[in-house]
Amino acid sequence: MEITGIILRIEKTENVSEKFKKRRLILDYTENIKFPQIIELTLVQSNVDLANKLNQGDEVKVMFNLRGKEAVDKNGIKRVYNTLEVWKIEVIKKSPDFVELPVSVMENADDGNDVLPF
Repeated sequence: MEITGIILRIEKTENVSEKFKKRRLILDYTENIKFPQIIELTLVQSNVDLANKLNQGDEVKVMFNLRGKEAVDKNGIKRVYNTLEVWKIEVIKKSPDFVELPVSVMENADDGNDVLPF
């Protein structure tokens, strides 16, 4: 699978255990400005280094696998957990001057139509 978007945040590598590390990449996948989609993708093991040369604001194409597992929580309820696990990133456009819009700008984009597309 693949997705194209703009990098909002690249988190530091987290050493979960002695043999496992991961890193989160937060991507703005907004096709319609009225309904922004913020996606969290995960890089694991040696793939955490794929984010080393990326910057906030870069437009990227990310190739990933959809991973999922079922687990029983402490209350005995079955839950399904999904992960978007990155295996390749291509930079489409570098953006060294990325400026994050304040939340108030997004709030002012309201046109009175409060209906969500889902």
